[in-house]
Amino acid sequence: MTVLNICDNGDVLSIIRIIKIVINIIRIVVPIILIISISLTLVSVVKDKESDALNKSFKGIISKSIAAILVFLIPTFVNILANISDSDQSYLSCIKVATSENILAAYRLQAEKLIDNASESLTNSDYMLAKSAINKIKDESVKKELLDELDVIGEYIALRNEIYLLAKDYDREKYNELKKKLEAISDEKVRERLLQELKEAIGKNGSMDQFITDPNDPLYRNLKNFSGTTLSDVLARNGSSVEKLNLQIQEAVEQFGVGTREAPVAAALTLIQTLAEYGYRINYYWGGKWYNIGVNGSWGAPTSPISCDTHPNPDGCRQTMIWKGLDCSGFANWALIQGFQDNHIPVQRTRFNGTEISLAGQSSAVCDIGDVMVSGGHIVLVAGIEEDNKRYLVAESTGGGVKLSYYPFNSYQYKCRKIDYSN
Repeated sequence: MTVLNICDNGDVLSIIRIIKIVINIIRIVVPIILIISISLTLVSVVKDKESDALNKSFKGIISKSIAAILVFLIPTFVNILANISDSDQSYLSCIKVATSENILAAYRLQAEKLIDNASESLTNSDYMLAKSAINKIKDESVKKELLDELDVIGEYIALRNEIYLLAKDYDREKYNELKKKLEAISDEKVRERLLQELKEAIGKNGSMDQFITDPNDPLYRNLKNFSGTTLSDVLARNGSSVEKLNLQIQEAVEQFGVGTREAPVAAALTLIQTLAEYGYRINYYWGGKWYNIGVNGSWGAPTSPISCDTHPNPDGCRQTMIWKGLDCSGFANWALIQGFQDNHIPVQRTRFNGTEISLAGQSSAVCDIGDVMVSGGHIVLVAGIEEDNKRYLVAESTGGGVKLSYYPFNSYQYKCRKIDYSN
């Protein structure tokens, strides 16, 4: 916080100016009164012939004259005392500059410094201090100018307060609305600061509430696969890009912490939900892999599967699997690669800790978020656990494309493969 010089304080200068006015009044009025008193005394002396009375009158005249001189010299005495006691001349300089113009300038400087403090801290307390300082300014045009500047900061403070209220009582629609407000802030520094605070505040407890995790939500209905239209094309049509989507995924991972159980889930949900908002989902593609950090902008382009010979239905595979995408292991590994920010191949095998638990007959969850469930030729990523409904939320790539699904705790044909997040 900036510290003001004593002479930059409008209140101090105002008090000093009042004292100067009072001193000047005393300096002028008191001598006048004494002079009038002396004149009356002289008139009385002229009329009075007695020597004792004359002596007393002359003594009174002398005393009043000395008093008048002393009162008139008060400012001189004040300056002498100030020079003696004020070695650095700060108070004396305040006396000299205590004019109405300088008081206005001091109040303005004080208000501007407090506005800067409010802009830096974005707190209600600093905002109120700045507003109180502005209200002391008498010049209405200056006051309006500074209040307009402070009002903008007040809007930022209100948005910042919304962030922490939302963190206490999360609501997905409010989150989306607030994020749009923050992204619309013209001041780049403030925008980035508040977006970062939003990310940190919402992500502190590893909350997945910012994502739509119900596979039956209307958002996930009637989605189109990429059939000749690439991911890059769809993103461009919606004002986005591969780079922006990659940044969204990276931010989601960092929000929960690289290498945490929630990180690959955040990557998967960001991809699925973002594309669903554009009306699309990534194709299922037999043999489709992407062992890189980020997305593949050519997903959806025409191609041939790596090998349909080993597919259970080779002819159907050749007819339908003609657009680039991800198969089940390709998608699970992609999500884990994003979560660990490590493209070691394949992640789900190198991170497998050797423990597999059968889900047959299970009435409670044995998988944790971030583990995978495997069954023969299929693999899914555990994205959520619903104890009340005795089911897992999973992210998977299957015949319908990359999507969310529910799997019961007792999915007898599946095993939970535990992924190591310890290092």
